[in-house]
Amino acid sequence: FFCSKCFNGKSMAIPALILRRWDLNCYPVSDFAFNFLNSIRFEPIFDISLVNPKLYQLVSGLHQLRVHRMELVFLRDFILSCKIANKEHIYSKYLVVGEHLISDTELFSLADFSDVHKGTITPALQKIALAFKKHILSCMICNAQGSICEFCRDKNVIFPFLLREVKQCPQCKSIYHIKCFEESSCPKCLRIQQRLRAREPLGNS
Repeated sequence: FFCSKCFNGKSMAIPALILRRWDLNCYPVSDFAFNFLNSIRFEPIFDISLVNPKLYQLVSGLHQLRVHRMELVFLRDFILSCKIANKEHIYSKYLVVGEHLISDTELFSLADFSDVHKGTITPALQKIALAFKKHILSCMICNAQGSICEFCRDKNVIFPFLLREVKQCPQCKSIYHIKCFEESSCPKCLRIQQRLRAREPLGNS
């Protein structure tokens, strides 16, 4: 039974159930709860990695979306730091989703959960990624910010957003081909260690 003054037949998906077991069904809620949940519908305030990181393993759509968001975080950095991209308004031109979806990998809104369930959000992010990549790969300024794999010395420039091809060193954040990378012999890390040893007083050796 529900109080007739508080409940008027309204229903809503419950955030706790979404985060706990990916239950997006609507349940009866009070008028106050309904209005509150509607008011925060588009606010990116739910961090899956903090509340229930296992959800990424249980829901393939969330896992795929997370990968696309990781890619877009790197792409976004290139676009925002490029004078040509800024002049052509590439960032704002293709920003057809909430900005948090391409500037962060973990935060979600209630609307995002619904869009993931419907399967509409990933295609939108893929379209943005393609537009950003098209500019970056053809732009001299962006290419100058790319890297060369110091293991194989291949002349082709690599970028951190090429998630299937490159590996980022967890220590120094330099990038290398996945097939080349060996964390114990990262060239940049070794140079840093050599510099630190050179600065140590001789009496400490």
